[in-house]
Amino acid sequence: SLAISKIDEARTIMKQNIESDISPEKIADKLGVSYSWFRKTFKQYVDVSTAQYLLKLKFLRSKELLDTTEMSVGEIAYKLNFETASQFSTFFRKKEGVPPLQYRKEGRNINK
Repeated sequence: SLAISKIDEARTIMKQNIESDISPEKIADKLGVSYSWFRKTFKQYVDVSTAQYLLKLKFLRSKELLDTTEMSVGEIAYKLNFETASQFSTFFRKKEGVPPLQYRKEGRNINK
């Protein structure tokens, strides 16, 4: 259906733009649909809000950057459009249960 193809397209846009400061409003605009339709339809098909989905993608990308790069926490925070490294660290700790540096250290110990 049209709705499913628009939602799939939105998810692709979100993944491709996770390091830019893309908003659900901009995504709806790119898709040529109203923001209210997009918000409601996305939640209906994906079971989470657009904002929650974007945060999930940011979280997954942050883990990937911690696992595969030597970037500092501050650099990762900046790359993913957090206001401060502290804001990013708080976000990460709430999602993962440990601060980013501890996550990185524990991940590297497991991989040795």
